[in-house]
Amino acid sequence: MDGDSISTLIVILILIALSAFFSGTETTFSSYNKIKMKSLASAEDARADLILRIEDNYDKLITTVLIGNNIVNITLTTVSTLFFMDLLRNLEESAVATISTAVVTITVLIFGEITPKVLAKEHADGYVRATCKIISFLMSLLTPITFIFSMWKKLLGKIFKTNDSSVTTGDELITMVEEAEQDGGIDEEEGELIRSAIEFSEMTAGEILTPRIDIVAIDENADFREVMMLFFESGYSRLPVIGDSIDDIKGVLHEKDFFYAYNSGNTSFKEHIQEPLYISKHDKIDELLRKFQEEKCHMAFVIDEFGGLMGIVTMEDIIEELIGDVWDEHDEVETHFTPNEDGSLSVDCSVELDDIFDHLEIKFDDEDGEKPVTLNGWLQMKSEGIPETGDTVEYNDIEFEIVNSDSKMVKEVIIRDNREKESDEKEKDKSKVKEQEESDKK
Repeated sequence: MDGDSISTLIVILILIALSAFFSGTETTFSSYNKIKMKSLASAEDARADLILRIEDNYDKLITTVLIGNNIVNITLTTVSTLFFMDLLRNLEESAVATISTAVVTITVLIFGEITPKVLAKEHADGYVRATCKIISFLMSLLTPITFIFSMWKKLLGKIFKTNDSSVTTGDELITMVEEAEQDGGIDEEEGELIRSAIEFSEMTAGEILTPRIDIVAIDENADFREVMMLFFESGYSRLPVIGDSIDDIKGVLHEKDFFYAYNSGNTSFKEHIQEPLYISKHDKIDELLRKFQEEKCHMAFVIDEFGGLMGIVTMEDIIEELIGDVWDEHDEVETHFTPNEDGSLSVDCSVELDDIFDHLEIKFDDEDGEKPVTLNGWLQMKSEGIPETGDTVEYNDIEFEIVNSDSKMVKEVIIRDNREKESDEKEKDKSKVKEQEESDKK
């Protein structure tokens, strides 16, 4: 091999390296940790800032990479053909062209495409920081060419109009959070808080209300002793005040205002009753929170379409949806799930349907209609009425046995998860069939 051939071989190796560089760049700019880079940029990291500026002009970046890669690969094919023609001058041109094409294709595939892309994906943050200045220079250098292609892209965009939106949805954000948890970027508690914040604006008052049957209320004609005992026994600092019935809402009485009236020698607490705030079950809880702040109110009454009381929503209910259950020193911690020795679960049917479905890792079937708030509501929906004690409801290989029910509601169920059992039985059946087949062959 003479000096010219060695020089040509060096050029080929340089071109393969450039092909690897462009291929790796294309991958790394779609794989690097954008959140981490934004954090570094906010800390005045110059390279991180440059990377984000390149990312903002992503179309120009991709055009630059594709132009560079195509120029390199076309040049590599031409130079390689000349190299092999000189090296294998004793063979026919068609044979040399075939050998050159095969060698270049395999070489570019392995060293110019697959290997750099794999490495770039594995070390995306380091690679993008190392190459950002070179890419920025090439983008500036190829601006005239990329401008032509950007005009071509706009023309195609007008011809082939699309309605695709680049806005990140809530579901996509939740997926990002789950990926961050798996990668160890955030822990489970942080992930749960972020998910709650994302889903917060979508929740309605109907999903978090305390139903009317569980409301502790003061009769407007009750004497001071009765009201005092009600505050002591309930442990609440605010209680609704009602008239002739639970639907006749007079307002809200604060414990502090009541004891002020009592200690001041007043004969009635009615003048300290605050005006009620009425809302619909469809009101979003983020809007309700703002309304609470504006009205300086902590309790709202959820009214149905007939003007009757469905339930109440408090400031604490809303905050708990965002950060989880809040217990103070006077609260009695509620336990809705009680594991049994046989592996089943005893469940209080006032538990929220989302909580029990999350625990069982099952999803609500939207075809069933509007989603109930509690397990009791769901069991009534599935049974098309109020199931009696001893009845069972089957759902996705899970058995709900009613153990306590009255004429108004289901109070307690025992849940038996048969999914694992059914899976084991199927595996045993498969093993028996396989053993029988092997026995028949013998």
